[in-house]
Amino acid sequence: MPSTAIEDIHCATQKVQGLIALVLPVSSNSSMIDAKLFAGLLESMGRANQWLGVRACEVREVDLEKEIAEYRQNLERLGQLLPTIQGKLLIEKARLQQARLHLEGAVAWTQARKKTL
Repeated sequence: MPSTAIEDIHCATQKVQGLIALVLPVSSNSSMIDAKLFAGLLESMGRANQWLGVRACEVREVDLEKEIAEYRQNLERLGQLLPTIQGKLLIEKARLQQARLHLEGAVAWTQARKKTL
């Protein structure tokens, strides 16, 4: 049981670190942060959190404690970055809305052009 706990917590830690790596660079491409990334992150965190709930009943293992400490540290770091993530997602949302409006205008122009021909 502890080895699976270590693997699940390690996997969640890796996904949190991956998101942090995408957010940290100032010139990071916010379009790389998408719903799939968050879905995978939440799934991994859910598995890790299940182990954390039963951890109190287990015999403590040094490797498990080390992995939990790293996971906690990364979650705290992610918590500090959430405003930055929100800002990047809002910028991406505005960019996508602007692109959608541009495409709608192009479609309307094309349809009007077809009517005049």
